[in-house]
Amino acid sequence: MKQNIIIKLKKYIGNRDVQKTHFKKLKKELFRELNITILAQELFDILYPEKIIRCDNSRFVGWGAGYSSCKKGCECYVKNLSSKISKIKKNYSKEKRKKVLDTRKSTVREKYKVDNVFQLIEVKEKANNTKIKKYSDKNYNNRDKYKNTCLRKYNTENVMQIDEVKLRNHTNRDYQEASEKGKKTKLRKYGNENYNNIAQIKQTNSERYGVENVSQNLDIRKKI
Repeated sequence: MKQNIIIKLKKYIGNRDVQKTHFKKLKKELFRELNITILAQELFDILYPEKIIRCDNSRFVGWGAGYSSCKKGCECYVKNLSSKISKIKKNYSKEKRKKVLDTRKSTVREKYKVDNVFQLIEVKEKANNTKIKKYSDKNYNNRDKYKNTCLRKYNTENVMQIDEVKLRNHTNRDYQEASEKGKKTKLRKYGNENYNNIAQIKQTNSERYGVENVSQNLDIRKKI
């Protein structure tokens, strides 16, 4: 469709949410006022580009319904669902976030006897095998995707460069709360509030970076 017609349509519709209007009625209005004949999908794509689902598993259902959702397991379905959940979580209060996190930990602890499923050997092995299968490297991390996501969402390559995040993560209160919580956890689990599992740290570093101490990794040393 020609650009001048698209501009004319957008200007005429303005901020009206015409998706609730019966399309036959809207089609007659556009022909009467602008002398434009257009299909439902064409108009939908022009006015609601954010609602378009480009996927073989989706199709345009109709003016009111828009595009059908992808099938479960489809990459688009997961992406759209993840986006919706992220938008909902952004509106959570601090108390709500804490409650959700505590509930999640409690459920995982009840089922698997750990605070995080990634502490399970079978989950680690599955993640490593997937990375090896896809990228031939069990320590693979898609840094480019991470940077692009940060740039798209926050206009920076690293969220730690955002003043709001810095403030939230570096206040004395946060440090004190985290420090006290960490000491209590170590005291409860190991009988020593200053306990550090050196063997586990070395093993994790070896698995992720190929060295026992991250400062021995050239890439990390360059960043430091």
